[in-house]
Amino acid sequence: MRALPRRLATPQLMNMVIGGRTPIFGAEELRRLGYGIVLYANAVLQRAVMGMQKALSTLRDDKQVLEPSGLVATFNERQRLVGKPQWDALERRYT
Repeated sequence: MRALPRRLATPQLMNMVIGGRTPIFGAEELRRLGYGIVLYANAVLQRAVMGMQKALSTLRDDKQVLEPSGLVATFNERQRLVGKPQWDALERRYT
């Protein structure tokens, strides 16, 4: 990992896979080593899976999941993320 960027003239890409064989380096350290792009390709997916498991475990155990639990996005954030205001505006425009 340290030698490759020194041997090649162009910035290199490093793929960090959490739980994989390659040791995890921070983006700043990899930049100093000569990597121009660093991918943490599965980090968000792995976090999402963990969040889903926690929410589903809570639902199984407590028979409910509430907004204040921190296990779910707020309803307003969900609406924003799916573009609900824009869809509502289109509906008003064409109905």
